Amino acid sequence: MIHYIIAGLTALLLGLGNGDVIMQKATSGQDLRSFPPSDTLVYHAAPGKTLITVLPDSAHHIPVVQYKPVRLPALSWLVDRSFFWYIRPRDKGIYHLLFIRQLKDASSDTLVVTVYVQD
Repeated sequence: MIHYIIAGLTALLLGLGNGDVIMQKATSGQDLRSFPPSDTLVYHAAPGKTLITVLPDSAHHIPVVQYKPVRLPALSWLVDRSFFWYIRPRDKGIYHLLFIRQLKDASSDTLVVTVYVQD
């Protein structure tokens, strides 16, 4: 509960108001052949905005115990399963973020989050 409060306060301190938050999963209108594998999430975001998302709570029907960031962009952070990224206006392009997730059965695998940043 406390991490949600901290995340909200951080967003307020950064001056993120209504309309500045992007939570759109990019799957509408895609052909079934172009869908990414099940361990990849795809998002579209605009430069100068904030991407906020919650990483999945399970993988392959096994609960996720913890996510560990491996490759993240500047000005991003992970709190439990909540991921935040303030996208600078100059950060246009395609980003592949990488997380290792520890599963309840003691196994682990990777999660890729692909973000297309464009106007």
